[in-house]
Amino acid sequence: MIAAHASPGQSCVARELRARLHEVTLSQAAPQKCARLTSHWRLLVASELMVAAEAAERAGVVTALGEITASAHSQIRSSVNPLGADRPLGPDLERLAIELLLASRLAV
Repeated sequence: MIAAHASPGQSCVARELRARLHEVTLSQAAPQKCARLTSHWRLLVASELMVAAEAAERAGVVTALGEITASAHSQIRSSVNPLGADRPLGPDLERLAIELLLASRLAV
């Protein structure tokens, strides 16, 4: 918008103003982007935890898990039930992400 009204002699100033405005805009958006990425990361980790718990149960190795892994498994199962009938997993993933990861309850 500034460049549209600038005369040829002001084009350097207009470019500099646009660059500064872009820097400020990016710096304000960075925390929001980081929060969004962190939220997605939590859901990804929650899905991995849920799959790992399910895999241990289906392989029949829950009793053979080490102390730390067994603790993590029981904490996961205290938040979400094993997969049975087909169901949407979104609520389970969100609950796992909030209860264990966001609240830092998954500590061994």
